[in-house]
Amino acid sequence: MSARRTRPGSRRQVVIAIAAAVVATFALSGADPAGLQAADSPAGALFAEAGAVGGGPSDPGPLPADMPLADDGALDGGIAVDAGPSGVVYASADTFGGGRWIVALDAAGRARPGWPVQLTPGSRPVVAADGTAFVLACGPSGCRLHALTIGGAERRGWPALLEGAVSCDPPMPGARDVYVVCRRGATGIRVFRFALGGPLQRGWPADVPGETMAVRRVDLALSLIAAEPGGARLVSVWADGTVHRGLLVGTVGDVGGGRGYAIGEDGTAYAWGHRIRGLTASGFSTTLIAFDRGGVRAGWPFITRTPMSDPAIANGTVYVTLGTPSTHGSLVALDRAGRMRTRWPIALPVPATTGRSGAGVAPWHNLAGPSVGPDGTVYVTSISGGTTVVAVSPAGWIRPGWPYRTALPLVTSCVDVTGCGDPRVAPLLAPGGVVYVPVRAGSGAAARDRIVRLGAAGRVSAGWPVVAGPATTHVTGLTMGPSGTLLVTTRSVASAASVSLVALDAAGRVRSRTTLVTPSGPSAAVGAGDNGSTRTMHVGDRFLLALPAGYDWTVSIADPAILGRVLNITVPQGAQGVYQALRPGTTTLSAVGDPLCRRSTPPCAAPSILFELHVVVE
Repeated sequence: MSARRTRPGSRRQVVIAIAAAVVATFALSGADPAGLQAADSPAGALFAEAGAVGGGPSDPGPLPADMPLADDGALDGGIAVDAGPSGVVYASADTFGGGRWIVALDAAGRARPGWPVQLTPGSRPVVAADGTAFVLACGPSGCRLHALTIGGAERRGWPALLEGAVSCDPPMPGARDVYVVCRRGATGIRVFRFALGGPLQRGWPADVPGETMAVRRVDLALSLIAAEPGGARLVSVWADGTVHRGLLVGTVGDVGGGRGYAIGEDGTAYAWGHRIRGLTASGFSTTLIAFDRGGVRAGWPFITRTPMSDPAIANGTVYVTLGTPSTHGSLVALDRAGRMRTRWPIALPVPATTGRSGAGVAPWHNLAGPSVGPDGTVYVTSISGGTTVVAVSPAGWIRPGWPYRTALPLVTSCVDVTGCGDPRVAPLLAPGGVVYVPVRAGSGAAARDRIVRLGAAGRVSAGWPVVAGPATTHVTGLTMGPSGTLLVTTRSVASAASVSLVALDAAGRVRSRTTLVTPSGPSAAVGAGDNGSTRTMHVGDRFLLALPAGYDWTVSIADPAILGRVLNITVPQGAQGVYQALRPGTTTLSAVGDPLCRRSTPPCAAPSILFELHVVVE
């Protein structure tokens, strides 16, 4: 697969708070594959709830992982899942205050010793082959790179200071080292190379003019596309820290939001962009180029007046989808010289549309781009009239048994969130030609999400589809886990909202389930700014109490039958606990903070401070 970047648009940061965690493992009943042909068909196997009857692995017990995640109680697929070595799975999420909460789970869904870990600031971890989890921490004081062992501790010699960096791309670990590409000032790039033992390698960091648009490890070197005024150039940074800059290639297209860049596995750079003259359909065109350090390669550019998707690049071939949401599209394959491959393009049996809404009027926004599976098969997914998945061989023919069609649409990752553009959860391409497709039956409060497992011949596998749970539970992401398991993140939007990570085997059986229960409500944390205020809650709602550091806080509740502290959970360092509304009524939470400096010798004379929160439970 290629490394790519498009110019960023507006992003909505999603913030929630985790309040409790429960782990349970259950067996599943059989499924009715025909149930996916209509929204009102019988449900398949169910991600069982507590009290379900059936065998299966033993209950792994409670997961001690309760940390604030982010903003207003709404989670838009905010749990990130990454599979590590030795069957370890890493789950992480943004925390209230700009940090990162990370937990490493074993094969039974239990938190491994030493986890969870919270770093503030912190980024999504990147897991190396030896299990080291690299986490970037960029804040007002600069950037550091943390290296966490599989036991949750910082590796010896870490964290590493990224001197001069103001922001960084995700780290790129190798077998013995790790590269980090950062922004240096307003118009510069700084590249770091560290040994896994921690020291910065001799000859590093390396500085490159411009702005990073795409980056990839190629053999022992690092390749990046640096954008400059008037164009971009391919830059190679060798293992000794020397910088080799290519020729400047002119800017492609005149629409900044529709411009993209990628680097193939062989180090070839690609850029594409759209041009609209007079804002009319007749003036629209798209240009795709391939270039190296010597400039644009012979045979390029590829220019089309038909709307074009972002490309997928694999094995020296560039695949793009052409078409419109109202007409059947085509799939194009270009070789390294920009020539159409034999037996291509392929006419698609369906309009190539993602069905994305809220993305604007640009004709390329609604095109379904191709994806390349581990075996080289090219897939295009359309939601025109439901969901259709087309599988095309690298030789240029639609594979027998395909396309797969259902009247049900792909699920959306927008769970009780408005203004997010209704992005779809894409099918997951797995080894062996297997494809997992998340679809939604029904709508509104009656909607139920299902996952279909398709074999290499395009047929629904035995034991599938499985149903994500009750109507209030939605699929927010799919990831391949250890030993061929499918990791499914789900979110409940019931009054006791929860985020779960479920591991399914190839037969659709649950191997583990880790549920992170989150509070509902407009705010997930209570702090000094809430002193003297009144908070309205519903039974089951929770909040994190995080009062100022530097004090020894003693918390009391006037009526503990109305509001109580949640016990046997882990909270962020310095926080005073998670509190839950137990029954309707009115009460007051009071806290007295005694300055820690009073314990010093000699003690200070600073006064104690008082905090009060009035709580109304409806």
